[in-house]
Amino acid sequence: MSNMESILNESIETWLFINGEFRASSSSKTFKVVYPYTKQVVAQVQEADIQDVEGAVTAANIAFPSWRDLGTDKRGIYLRKLEQLILESNNELAKLETLSTGRPISQFFDANAAADLFAYYAGGGWTAQGTASLNTPDHLNLTVKQPYGVVALIIP
Repeated sequence: MSNMESILNESIETWLFINGEFRASSSSKTFKVVYPYTKQVVAQVQEADIQDVEGAVTAANIAFPSWRDLGTDKRGIYLRKLEQLILESNNELAKLETLSTGRPISQFFDANAAADLFAYYAGGGWTAQGTASLNTPDHLNLTVKQPYGVVALIIP
């Protein structure tokens, strides 16, 4: 059995992960992931719909005040942990990228790049600086940087 055949035989997580749990999409719709090299269907992935996105955003909005109020040092601990988990998952992430895009595993650098960004942001809270301006007479204008909040993104 070739390395790619063994990869194709491994199970792939296909459920949505919302509010700390894996679940099917609200519509029960799925979409096929086709390995471009062989045209083989490698997974049927749950297709999130508007209800799923709204549920994820609602859960994130509920969790946001706790995250915001942790403070720089404690948020950094979680971001460093995420960096570590990404690096530990490098091989699995590379396999998933190959299966879904056909990109050679040897060209996969994304886990290291993502981990580097989380490491940067883990320490970035300590260096985030606002600005001050005296351009308005009799006023001191301050700009401060604070967590913005929850966003939903559509990514490739």
